[in-house]
Amino acid sequence: IQQRGLNAVLLHLPYYGERRGQKKRDNSEFLITMRQGVADARRAFDAVAALPGVDKTRISLQGTSLGGFVATSAASLDGCYHQTFIMLAGGDLAGQSPVSADRATRLQTTIADVAARWPKQRHITPQDLAHLMHDDAAMIFDVRGPEEYAVSHLAGAIRVDAGITPAAFLSENASALNGKLAVFYCSVGVRSSKLAERVGDTAFKAAGATGSANLAGGIFAWHGQERPLVDAKGATSFVHGYDRTWSQLIKRQELISNDAKK
Repeated sequence: IQQRGLNAVLLHLPYYGERRGQKKRDNSEFLITMRQGVADARRAFDAVAALPGVDKTRISLQGTSLGGFVATSAASLDGCYHQTFIMLAGGDLAGQSPVSADRATRLQTTIADVAARWPKQRHITPQDLAHLMHDDAAMIFDVRGPEEYAVSHLAGAIRVDAGITPAAFLSENASALNGKLAVFYCSVGVRSSKLAERVGDTAFKAAGATGSANLAGGIFAWHGQERPLVDAKGATSFVHGYDRTWSQLIKRQELISNDAKK
């Protein structure tokens, strides 16, 4: 591969290669192992993309056997890999977790609905935002209530009321916007899209920002991809579900705050 001008990174999945360890793989934990492998493949893109001299638009992924499942899942979640190569993979993994698959489908439908309602608004993926945060190129605004924000939020996010006027928003935050993309999020993207549209891209750029964007799928999508969240004490895995209905879109139901289950 190197002789053809390509560089490669070998990723050992759980229970394979240097990660084999002394413990035998427990088939009852197969889906847990699978989820870890997918998370590893997704983070591998972030790690490789951050290397000097790497064109992140030309990073591809290849998976064999179980790695084929992992590659398919990782590539489809973020859409970041240039090309994906699958070898000797087959089966029905989705059928092993129909409830989780249904939640993911419903969230994707909601994301598409939000994009259709606000077609002029830029919508970015959690993967996009993670790279913007790495480059310190985004100013993040949490458009949820104080009780939702208290449970968890993205690191560095500033909470703003959904009903704030454009003038008040710019007056309070203009100095933080200079040279950065203003990124808004809420639970799934409705409240954040409304506010971003109400302020308007022209006003953002007049304040020195590079523009504005809505986080597609909001904090539910970010949490579902197991990306980092914080509360007042530090890192946390919990998320507020807004209410009983909307909380059904959350992938990891066991990590919904108790308030949202009422």
